[in-house]
Amino acid sequence: MKLKLLCFFILFLAVASFSGVNTLSAAETLPGGTLGATKEEIRAKLGMPTFYYIEEHHSRRHWLFPVEDVDNVKSMLWANPDVPIDDVIPVTRDGGKLTYRVHYEWDGSQEAQRVLRATKCWVFFEGKPVTLGDVPRLVSEFEIAIKPGVSAYAQRDVTTGKVVVTFLVPGSSDLARALSSGFRPPSDDYEWSPSFEVVLSEGESENISLQSKVGEVIITVGSQTRIQKLARVFGIKDIANPFSS
Repeated sequence: MKLKLLCFFILFLAVASFSGVNTLSAAETLPGGTLGATKEEIRAKLGMPTFYYIEEHHSRRHWLFPVEDVDNVKSMLWANPDVPIDDVIPVTRDGGKLTYRVHYEWDGSQEAQRVLRATKCWVFFEGKPVTLGDVPRLVSEFEIAIKPGVSAYAQRDVTTGKVVVTFLVPGSSDLARALSSGFRPPSDDYEWSPSFEVVLSEGESENISLQSKVGEVIITVGSQTRIQKLARVFGIKDIANPFSS
C-alpha cells in the first residue's frame, strides 16, 4: 500500500512539473486592468489597433505604420522577429477622443508558452488638452491615483521642458516588480507599485492644480526609492496630491 502511495505521489509531481504553472496568470493585472494584461486582453478591453509602433532603443529609430502595412514593412524593420510591436488603439470615452499606445514584453514564466503582456501604456488626448481634474473621468486606470495615500511629485522634463506630475500608488507587488524589468531579471531591489506620469501641456506652470492642462498620461510602475535617488539630478520635488486638497 505504501509503495502504491509513493508511486502515485511521484506521478503527481511529474505531471505537475510537466504542466508548468504560470506564476503570472492571465487574471493577474495591476489595478486598472491594463498593465500585466495579455495582448488579447488589451484588445478585448480597448479594441483593435489601427497602427503599430516599433522603437529600436539602441539606434533611436522608431516607426509608426498602419496595421495593413505590417507584412510589407516588417522584413525591412525587424532583424529580430521577437521584438514586440506596440499597439496604437483609438478610444472614444465619455465624449473624449483618446489614443492608447500599449507596449508589450515577453513573459516567459510559463515554460510551455511565452505570453506578451502590457508593461507600459501612453494615453494621448486628441484634439485639445484636458484639465487634470478630468483625467480620472477619461482614463479609467487613473482612478486609483486620486485615492488617499497616493504620493505626488513634480519635475520639468529636461528634453521637452514640459512639467511632469508623477502619482505613485502605494502597494508594491511581485507583478509590478516584474513589469519594471520587462520580465527580465531585475537589476535592483526596489519596491515597485503602479505609477502615472501626467505630462502637462506646453507652457503650463509648476503651480499645479486640477485646472492644469494635460496632453498625455503614461501608465507605468514606479519606485519611491528610485524617485528619491534621482530627485537631485532631475529636480524632482514632493508636492501635495492635487486631488487631495
